[in-house]
Amino acid sequence: MRSEVQEAWIKIHLFDPFSWSSGSWILNENKEKTDKCSWIRFIWWRKNVIFFSISSGKMFEKSILSRLFYIVKDYFSVDIVSSSETEISFTVDWNWKCEKKILEMTEKIKKEFNLLDNSTSEFVEYKKNRALIFCVWEHMKNYIWLMAKAITILSDNNINLKIVSQGRLQRAMIFWIEEKDLKKAINLLHNEFIICAVK
Repeated sequence: MRSEVQEAWIKIHLFDPFSWSSGSWILNENKEKTDKCSWIRFIWWRKNVIFFSISSGKMFEKSILSRLFYIVKDYFSVDIVSSSETEISFTVDWNWKCEKKILEMTEKIKKEFNLLDNSTSEFVEYKKNRALIFCVWEHMKNYIWLMAKAITILSDNNINLKIVSQGRLQRAMIFWIEEKDLKKAINLLHNEFIICAVK
């Protein structure tokens, strides 16, 4: 249905009833009818995100992820994961009931990986009041400049990107930012890629 109404040049208004904003506009890419293309089909976001980061020289050990998420699964559902040889980061949703769960899980992770308190090289920490932004378009992989353009727009406007990710299929760009910058970041991306801004 979406493609049919797009061909008829009808705007589709998408919204999340649980969000503070009214969502995204999907527009046709017909250059003859508009002076600016919609390079991204949809922008979606999530507030109240907790950002966990575990840093240790043990991250290269066998089954490290399975050991970690064997603990995490008893407390939270994980959204996004990023890993390297010395660090694993992931996000979970926050609510007022989960403070105790965070502390319990953090202590179990410290014990599992023998992480010392007050260590500067090996630690587990979490940050609240973070947000995720997802920019989606099925043909994104054909336009290699999109990610660079999005990062430039956000960084030029003093929005600190914690982590940037793009899946193997390259159908989405994901940005982890501070929640206080969320609305500003969404409007910047809308203005550049989807024409209409969030009001």
